[in-house]
Amino acid sequence: MPITQNSAAAAKQPELDADQQQQTAELIDGITLDEKSIPHEEIARRAYHCWKERGCPEGSPDVDWNRAERELRERGLELC
Repeated sequence: MPITQNSAAAAKQPELDADQQQQTAELIDGITLDEKSIPHEEIARRAYHCWKERGCPEGSPDVDWNRAERELRERGLELC
């Protein structure tokens, strides 16, 4: 069976012992969507729609921005 590029890359990965596997799992579990970058443009687009839904009120952009960030984080969790 020929070695594909993916299997060749996987073959080069070092084997992890049990302690290293546990540490890696803990690191991955510790990453939250807050730490992952949501593109500014995506938040701005969602915040604009939230603002429009609320009837375009003046003086409260942080309400829409926070809602947009929260919704995008929640949507990201659903996709994981």
